[in-house]
Amino acid sequence: MVSNYKIFSGISLFCCIMICFSAHAQQDSLKNQIALTYAYSYLNTGEWQQTRAEYQRKIGKTILLGRYSLEQRFGRRGGLAEIEAYPTLSDKSYAYLGAGFGNQRILPSAYFSGAYYHSLKKNFEIEIGGKWIDFQQTEGVTMLHTSLGNYMGNYWLNFRFTQIFTTNKTGQSLIFSGRRYSGNGQSYWFWRTGWSNTISEELIVNSGDVENFNSQVQWLQIGRKQRLKRNWIIEPSMAFELTDWKKDTERIRLTTQLELKRRF
Repeated sequence: MVSNYKIFSGISLFCCIMICFSAHAQQDSLKNQIALTYAYSYLNTGEWQQTRAEYQRKIGKTILLGRYSLEQRFGRRGGLAEIEAYPTLSDKSYAYLGAGFGNQRILPSAYFSGAYYHSLKKNFEIEIGGKWIDFQQTEGVTMLHTSLGNYMGNYWLNFRFTQIFTTNKTGQSLIFSGRRYSGNGQSYWFWRTGWSNTISEELIVNSGDVENFNSQVQWLQIGRKQRLKRNWIIEPSMAFELTDWKKDTERIRLTTQLELKRRF
């Protein structure tokens, strides 16, 4: 089990970043956001629950974010503390840096990730990045990915390829995702579908089923997220997911989520 010291270190790092930017922040118009989220998933094999709290602060052209999640899956509980930063590098590029520290088998004991995003012509965007994830029962999983996204009217489409390295096998993962925006441009229908001959980042982080690293999987997820307010933001969403987790065994998952945000 990851010690409380590691979790405390992650939270402290986020606080230090906030303090270091404080002098500059006084000269800018700060944008803050707090969010509380509850998600419930019904599966044909059991149920999952997640509760998370999040604080986001925009300082200049950089967004800083801290998050803590509590998970309960199949009678097991775990927690995950995360910090993220999204610095703007130029008019056409920005970056992402993230780290997380957990304390149970169903979640990573630690992860570190980063990505670079660059806007191209005709509303295309390219992403290049990587992630290292460590679980209690593994020696770590390394993932290198690249993706290409495009905005077409009310649609956003993204194709992502990931090269996966585990302790005893390498593999690949493909993900195709999209959104169809409506109304105020904040509400949308979404879908995600993918395939992996080892295991995907999506299933590692969101499912914690690391004992199936060598399984071939396919999955489909569709859902709707609706924004109801402006300053007080209420975002209910629902998603259906079908995963061919093992041979001749499928996992059906129906998730409902309610997210409450406040900007100030």
